[in-house]
Amino acid sequence: MFDKNLYITRGINNSLPANVINLLWCLIQQETKKRKMDYLQVFHLKTIETKSGKALSVHWTQEQPEYSTTVFFPDITKQLDIKVWVICSGEGTDDEYSTMLLPEEY
Repeated sequence: MFDKNLYITRGINNSLPANVINLLWCLIQQETKKRKMDYLQVFHLKTIETKSGKALSVHWTQEQPEYSTTVFFPDITKQLDIKVWVICSGEGTDDEYSTMLLPEEY
């Protein structure tokens, strides 16, 4: 799940820097090895001010099984306050694919 045929929508491409998109894919792929993943992963990305400069707060949730965590990444220069969905479709088939999109693109 979430490991082959990865796609992004136009909204994601226009809203997020490539390094943030790659970061989200990496987070998901690391976690699929550790725990059961829901077909829908939800991220709320927000740039915050810290003592050492700007950082990216990534609040990550899923419904089944319930999961929630927040991670921080330093040195993010782009101002962000955005929700991102990642949906896995066709799980367990040869046609499995994952799409990163903005909620309004659903």
